[in-house]
Amino acid sequence: MTYFSQNRKYKAKDAADIEYIIGKEKKKQDFTHSVPDKRMEKERLPSGLYGYTFLGLDYMAINDNLDPEQSYKTQVHEAIHTEDEYETRQLEKWMFEIDEEKIRKELGKDKIIRIYAAEKQDYSSKAA
Repeated sequence: MTYFSQNRKYKAKDAADIEYIIGKEKKKQDFTHSVPDKRMEKERLPSGLYGYTFLGLDYMAINDNLDPEQSYKTQVHEAIHTEDEYETRQLEKWMFEIDEEKIRKELGKDKIIRIYAAEKQDYSSKAA
């Protein structure tokens, strides 16, 4: 595979290299690691209730019947909870909806190749 830009030919890059750079850019936008700590307990909750928290306390309960991905999202939701449910849902949405296509468009193929080449050069200079 070869990339073309303004009639200039660029060397092909392995798809894994490009995916690494895309993944790195996604991590820059992921703020789930900065969620405040709360004590969590798994409880048997009614169907449709994923979890709950008490505002002002460091306690949350998560439904023990959730799959791991939904459990993680519920933990983040309960940990960042504000007095306004709508505000909490917006914060959660911003944290989890990272648009990979938007990242690809913003970076562009040329920039991805330059980032990868610079990182590779930086790594080899540190190794020497």
